Amino acid sequence: MFVGIVFGEVSGDETVYGKSLGGWDARGGKATDYPLSGADCRTFRPEITPTPDGGIFISLRIDHVRGWLSSNDHAMLEITVDSHGRVASAQSNIAIQGRSVTSDPIRGGTDAGQQVAGVHHAVKIGTDLLYWRAL
Repeated sequence: MFVGIVFGEVSGDETVYGKSLGGWDARGGKATDYPLSGADCRTFRPEITPTPDGGIFISLRIDHVRGWLSSNDHAMLEITVDSHGRVASAQSNIAIQGRSVTSDPIRGGTDAGQQVAGVHHAVKIGTDLLYWRAL
C-alpha cells in the first residue's frame, strides 16, 4: 500500500488498547467508561496521525467523570513516536476543577543517566527514559 511505504511501519493499535479498558462502547464508540480506584473514568479513543518522517502522533484524553453538577477533570497526553518506534516528544495538559497546567514539551533521545539541566523527575515509557521538570 502506498501509505505504508510513505509513512513506514510504525502504527498504534487503538482496538487492543480499547479492549484493555473494556471496549469503545461509550459516546457512540468514541470512548470507554470504567471505574478506577473508586472514581468513574472515561478514556476517549486516541487520535493517531502519521508524521511526514514515518512516525506517528498520538493524542489521548482521559477524564475523571465528576457528575452532572461539576465539570469533568481532564488529562491530555500528546506523544510523537519516531519511525523507529521511539518516543520523540511528549506533552501533557491536566485540567482539574477548571484549572489547567501544561507541561513543557518532553524530548526523547537523552541517554539514561545523562545529566540534564533543570531535570527533576524521570519516567520510563517503553524503552526510552523521559525527563521533566517540576512546575
